[in-house]
Amino acid sequence: MNQPKDRAALADVCNAHGVKNAVEVGTDRAAFAVAFLERFAGWKLFCIDPWTEYDHMPFDREADYLTAVMRLAPFVDRVRIIRATSEGGRDALRSMGIRPEFVYIDGDHKRDAVANDLTMWWELLAPRGILAGHDYLPRGNRVRDTVDAFAASNRLAIHTTRDSPPSWYTFKGA
Repeated sequence: MNQPKDRAALADVCNAHGVKNAVEVGTDRAAFAVAFLERFAGWKLFCIDPWTEYDHMPFDREADYLTAVMRLAPFVDRVRIIRATSEGGRDALRSMGIRPEFVYIDGDHKRDAVANDLTMWWELLAPRGILAGHDYLPRGNRVRDTVDAFAASNRLAIHTTRDSPPSWYTFKGA
């Protein structure tokens, strides 16, 4: 498989693997969601974000939420917005009986939050699914270090995109 040019090209990886249900954790203003949906041939993208303030955005996020809603409106039949934390979004999907085949994590970048996201989404991810995320920066970065530790403990190969900052992805049961 060729290394994807950028994170939007992860939709091509999903298409090649027959992904029907995808998740983005940390939608923000929906830039990635829109680029992904423009290429994604699957059924649904579930966009999960609480749109609340946090360390790097210590302000009201309502405008970001409304921007995401407007940008995603052309995809109304193929997208569902879940205004919740990562855990709340995971619980919502579980209650609907949905096991996504692709999960893209770009939420809270604190080490414990990344580790928690990796563990809980890996559990819900469908067999042979794809787990991915953003900000796979040089070593010494808390996202990369946490992803690498998770991959090592689960004997997973990490693949990356060529853009900057790169995204990472791995396959469950491959």
